Amino acid sequence: MENAVIFLFNSFYDVLTSPVFLPRCQGPGKPSFGFDFYTVAKVDPKIVLTVLGGITTLALLIIYGTYRYQRWCKFKEFENEMKSLDLNPDQEGTLGDMVRRYQIGEPVQILYSPKLFDDLATAEMRRILGSQGSVETKQKFIDAIYDIRTKTYHPDWTAAMSTENSSFGR
Repeated sequence: MENAVIFLFNSFYDVLTSPVFLPRCQGPGKPSFGFDFYTVAKVDPKIVLTVLGGITTLALLIIYGTYRYQRWCKFKEFENEMKSLDLNPDQEGTLGDMVRRYQIGEPVQILYSPKLFDDLATAEMRRILGSQGSVETKQKFIDAIYDIRTKTYHPDWTAAMSTENSSFGR
């Protein structure tokens, strides 16, 4: 690996120091315009390549850091919106895990789009049904996803059902 890096570095050095790299207006037998376009003695190609590599690495790190920060901000927005729902901590954890697992671009959109939630829930149910575990555990998880959907998109249904259940017992 080290030999390959040295070979590539020396190849770049050879290209930069070759006479082909000089501008056409400079060279033997051609007039000079009073200034040098490129002089090998003034610039060390190894330093130039090192500086360019460092700048490129720094730019890539900044871009990646910005991307991660934006995803973190979007997930925090999702968490804040999720807290406004009437979900218990287990349901919040389940919904948060689903959003993280399937990496939705705008996580908060899952709270406003029943179709997006249904697509995500279907994928999650397929994953759970195909995994190891007892039937009871799988059924509890599917019921939890159904409860999340009911509380998220039809909160009036849960209020009406709790009113009906309390009046039914009387």
